[in-house]
Amino acid sequence: MQSNYDYNEQFKDRLKSLPFLAVLFLIAFFVNRVIWIFDKYIVMYIFVAFVSLKFFAIALRCLQLWTQDNKKFVLLLLFLFILLSAFIFDFEIIPKLLAYGSGIETQGSVVELFVTDINNSHFVVYEFSVDNEVFQKQQLVSASFFQTVHSGSTVSINYLQQNPKVSFLLDLNRLKFGTTGSLFLGFGIFASLYVNEIKDKINSIIKKRSIFKKPA
Repeated sequence: MQSNYDYNEQFKDRLKSLPFLAVLFLIAFFVNRVIWIFDKYIVMYIFVAFVSLKFFAIALRCLQLWTQDNKKFVLLLLFLFILLSAFIFDFEIIPKLLAYGSGIETQGSVVELFVTDINNSHFVVYEFSVDNEVFQKQQLVSASFFQTVHSGSTVSINYLQQNPKVSFLLDLNRLKFGTTGSLFLGFGIFASLYVNEIKDKINSIIKKRSIFKKPA
């Protein structure tokens, strides 16, 4: 059974990580702002490449740790948890980016709007037609977008020409929020997987600076 001292130490350790998380979020926020200055095709390519790099880094790092660590079962669970979390988030964002970046824009209509009771999420059900075939989909949207539409409203939709089932209701605020989250999770995953290397690098930089500052 853990003592109060152990719980206090754990709480202090968690507090120490808050500034680091805040810095990561600010970096992700500003990087996201810069990326969205570019053309929509460049935005799409950057995030698709980033997500691919993220999954490659996760797999490579876990393979390295697997050969070094005896706690293989714990490592496997950690790997599956990180990978599943990234999949759930990124594979909601990437199809929207593909539809936005390389898709065809068309007009559709709002069929239904609803707000969930659990976390107050805003959803819009919309439909559009391609070659006389009707496609219907629901999408999580920002509160600001939700307030601008009503049942029967005409809305802009992007869809992939080769697969109209992949479509995106043009809500850029929600998409930009999602890409910020993707960057934040990606930077956080890289930092957590390579935490020891990062600490060693920082310590070596601090030692070098302290040597240069010593008086002759």
